[in-house]
Amino acid sequence: MAEDKISILLIGGKQEDAARLQDMIAAGKGLPTQVERAGRLAEGLTRLAKGGFDLVLLDIASPGKAGVESVAKAHAQAPEVPLIVLTGADAEAIGGPALWAGAYDYLPKAELSQALLSRVIRYAISRQALEAEARRQAFLDPATGLYSRQAFLALVQRDLKLARRRGEKVALLAIYTGGLGRLCAAMGPQRGQRVFADFAQMLRTTFRETDLVARVGPDDFAALALGVSPIGTDVVAARLRKGLLVLTNHPDWLSIRVAAVSPEVGSEVSAADLLSRALEACKEGPEPPETEP
Repeated sequence: MAEDKISILLIGGKQEDAARLQDMIAAGKGLPTQVERAGRLAEGLTRLAKGGFDLVLLDIASPGKAGVESVAKAHAQAPEVPLIVLTGADAEAIGGPALWAGAYDYLPKAELSQALLSRVIRYAISRQALEAEARRQAFLDPATGLYSRQAFLALVQRDLKLARRRGEKVALLAIYTGGLGRLCAAMGPQRGQRVFADFAQMLRTTFRETDLVARVGPDDFAALALGVSPIGTDVVAARLRKGLLVLTNHPDWLSIRVAAVSPEVGSEVSAADLLSRALEACKEGPEPPETEP
């Protein structure tokens, strides 16, 4: 942040909309900001490449493919900077795909107020700071590079608050890899570390970039999807089983189970309770199919 101010890049939108947004941001109490505007996406991408921003507000005029592509391009240019999408069209039509493309949040301009905009900006900056702090404090599992259980619970708790505020659905998936820890231990430190790292990469590519993915136990992994429903548990399990066949020379005693839990929209549930329920459902579910040689 420049001189302790939140540096915001506003991309797109009509001049009158931009002026209204800048007035709202400036009116936020206790929220010192510095706003720069880029009228077109290309101009915004060029400015993003130079760095120095803490937050991006992207005004999407089109709810179709072009709008989602704009989100993806802005996120790819500065993936470490939280991106909030503003839309004047069908918010639900653009909101879900925008989250898939890398947005932190989306806001319908028709419902926008100074208080709401300030809260969303604070949340995005706070989450980014929390993620950075998690990395600084080594809140990453050393074997996989995924979030540790402690970091995962902290980030999930924050995202649950956001979901309650927006009235959106949250899904937490638990992945139990029966025997993976035993297999890696038997392989020795170097080969076992490689298997864990490769399995973690499979998890990253199976879920969205904006989903939280963690190792929460010796053989347990978890992922949180916010805002839109994740892919089905059967699809996740099938992909991971297929990947394990390549990684581990097809041990016939290795198995994977996947289960998902979703609290009632708007309900108050703790991150720890949600994770516990998902892990319990995962391990008490039906026996998975045997790993094929």
